[in-house]
Amino acid sequence: SNLFLIGFLVMHKPHKGHKSSLKKFISSNLSFSDQQMEEYEKLIKNHQSAMAAVDDEILNLKTKLYAQLGGQEAPIDQDSIFQQLQTRLTDREKIHLSHFAEIKEICTPDQMQAFTQLMSEVQNVFGGKRKGVLKHKEK
Repeated sequence: SNLFLIGFLVMHKPHKGHKSSLKKFISSNLSFSDQQMEEYEKLIKNHQSAMAAVDDEILNLKTKLYAQLGGQEAPIDQDSIFQQLQTRLTDREKIHLSHFAEIKEICTPDQMQAFTQLMSEVQNVFGGKRKGVLKHKEK
């Protein structure tokens, strides 16, 4: 039923703790100043807002797709839904990439080496090579 699907989707959303640990990982590895942290907080809010909008669209598309299987909706063009999902997933990646470009913009020249190292770690995690290996650097 739709309640099962909704429950499943809600239960499998990223947890707030993950976002918090990623925020700490990035800010500590880049050694942000107080001013940079303020800018970073604004970037995070904008990023979360943009991601929430796309995630809502993805959820609506998936709901249409799976509701149709249950016979609760009129037949739909599945290929159209898949194309729309692909577009939204591409949008998610563009939002992520833009977010990291904005983070780079607030870095000082002295932080660029750490930013480059951070991007190497991010590539590994997003690429699935070393999921969950983000660790705070020792100071």
